[in-house]
Amino acid sequence: MNNDDLQIKLDLLHSGDKKAFEDIYNELKTPVYTIILRIVRERCIAEDVLQEFFLKLYKQYKSNAEKKTKIAIKNPRAYLFKIAHNMAIDAIKKNPQEDNIDEYDTMYLEAFDSLSYKLDIERGLMKLTLLERQIVVLHINAELKFREIAEIVEKPLGTVLWHYRKAIDKLRVLLEGGNS
Repeated sequence: MNNDDLQIKLDLLHSGDKKAFEDIYNELKTPVYTIILRIVRERCIAEDVLQEFFLKLYKQYKSNAEKKTKIAIKNPRAYLFKIAHNMAIDAIKKNPQEDNIDEYDTMYLEAFDSLSYKLDIERGLMKLTLLERQIVVLHINAELKFREIAEIVEKPLGTVLWHYRKAIDKLRVLLEGGNS
């Protein structure tokens, strides 16, 4: 769903169309969940944050529809992913975690064919810093542009590009059997 289609669905949601909410949910649930999960790193917390995200979205638009106020969003896709990102960061602050990969519940990655390759990628992602991991998943899973990611993580574009390149290099070394 591109930004124009998403804006149309959000406008329909604003006017009380429940089917529009269902369409938005079905289109965004996987990438939003993936981003949240990569940040909070626990499925149960990610599922809670995902549910809160869509509940917040629905309530926000329902409330604005009742008040007859329309939400003007320049880039609705980036806007929604920023909300999800911020909610995930808030969840981390509420539930601090230890960074222990051995206890980490391995997540399923749909984008790759081999289970061992998926596990290697997952382990690699967990060795990235939180900022690097956020940038990689916002770019790959949410399909956001680096300019949009820079706004979400509140870092300069050059810094985001540098961290992305550094993260990809780390992942490449890890996947090729190196130690990092």
